[in-house]
Amino acid sequence: MAVNQIRKYIWLVDTLRRNGKLTFKDLNDLWLNDEISGGVELSIRTFHKWRIAIEDLFAINIENEGKGEYKYYISTLYGVDNNPFYGWLIDTFSLGNLMMSSLSLHERILLEAAPSKDFLPTTISAMKEGKTLRLKYKAFWQETEKIVVVEPYCIKQFKQRWYLLGRHVQADRLIVYAFDRILEMAKEDRAFKLPTSFSASEYFSKAYGIIIGDETSEEKVVLKVSKWHAHYLRSLPLHHSQVEKGLSDGYYIFEYYLCPTFDFQQTILSFASEVEVMSPKWLRKELSTRIALMYAKYNP
Repeated sequence: MAVNQIRKYIWLVDTLRRNGKLTFKDLNDLWLNDEISGGVELSIRTFHKWRIAIEDLFAINIENEGKGEYKYYISTLYGVDNNPFYGWLIDTFSLGNLMMSSLSLHERILLEAAPSKDFLPTTISAMKEGKTLRLKYKAFWQETEKIVVVEPYCIKQFKQRWYLLGRHVQADRLIVYAFDRILEMAKEDRAFKLPTSFSASEYFSKAYGIIIGDETSEEKVVLKVSKWHAHYLRSLPLHHSQVEKGLSDGYYIFEYYLCPTFDFQQTILSFASEVEVMSPKWLRKELSTRIALMYAKYNP
């Protein structure tokens, strides 16, 4: 399916999400005011074709009130509500549509550079076909690169970087590979079958980011957060298990149930004095030791 056609579907979904209920005339006026239309009106026949395609692709239902002004609205976002993939896809295309219609402002819109995504198409192709991948890989802590054969189970994005979770065929275990550390990749003819019991979301459910298998157990983590930083955690939770438990001595208490691995610890340290670990005790002690080492570097 042409990318331009997907852009049109996303435009329709995004327009109804932002504006609520709209008559077909209102929709057509908004369509004509957007560069994506090319100045061509949206026919009612085309609109209904798009509406059906959107339901098939994204499990999003667009319905009509059937009375009054006969306004159209999104009656259910089943796909988006039940699978974050759909939400991410729609938000990404919506942003893409907005940027494409704002090319004249490219010098006034500053974006962050992201590491290479060159190997994503090959990886996704191998996942679809159930084929293994041969990687030339060099971790940051390794002196030389290694050649590994991997069964691609899933891919995950974390802090703008892409990662591949795959079964290392030689070692017979699951390992996470960072795309920006892959030097070469080739899809092999060797087939594999993804275990029916494997669930990507369940596998990473207790992880903060992408660190898995370092023997850190999942447990309740309690944070004491300053009034101002609490706003940031509410708007962008650290983890899907985040629960706000109330106010104590002028600080807000947030609880999590996850594996407090190295990447989680690094994030907590990045908040400086705005966030304090209350429990577990071992994590509080671990961060206290790191803070003492940091202090020593600046105060020899």
